[in-house]
Amino acid sequence: MKPKIQTKNGSTLGLSLRIAAVVAGASLVCGIAQAAPDDAAADTMVPASNDEPGQVSGAAGYEYLWLAGSVFHPFQTGAAFAYSGAGCIHLTGGTERRFVHKFLLPKGSLVKYVRLYSYDNSASSQITVLFTTYDAAGNYSEINLVSSTNAGGYVSDLGPEMNYFVNGLVEPVNIVANLGTQNDINLQFCGVRVAYIPDLIFANGFE
Repeated sequence: MKPKIQTKNGSTLGLSLRIAAVVAGASLVCGIAQAAPDDAAADTMVPASNDEPGQVSGAAGYEYLWLAGSVFHPFQTGAAFAYSGAGCIHLTGGTERRFVHKFLLPKGSLVKYVRLYSYDNSASSQITVLFTTYDAAGNYSEINLVSSTNAGGYVSDLGPEMNYFVNGLVEPVNIVANLGTQNDINLQFCGVRVAYIPDLIFANGFE
């Protein structure tokens, strides 16, 4: 027989712990960022207010995966680039303009938006970011595209809404950035931010 530890009102400590666990489970579901924020102002890299796009109806909310431009690698040899500072990179010449970073999130995560951060003062070129999947049989799909806009400085651009469920057992994903044709600091790739809804383990509470 299991011993019971009684409180002053006669209830058991075990019951109290179960109630606390349920409350904690509810907190896990609710304690998530509420929305993917709107574009930052053109002259700053600070995220702006969280008023657009709005939170998905009935969903827990968004979490974010940040990747600085400086962690991306060239697709192949032939790239010539330099570190601009503050996590940004820019081309200085070369023939390879595509840079890539692997995309890793837990299975079941729902990807909603990809936001591009850049410094764009180029009238002739732009940076393009692609959300690319592969089937390991020689085929790939570019299911999302967002390009930088010439804002005369730092700018963020939001891609179209996605509804992509992550499943690494089916297909791997890369974030691919094409840095354009401007070979100087007037066009800098500063990174991406991915807004997603995680597949919460305790979405239905403790049982």
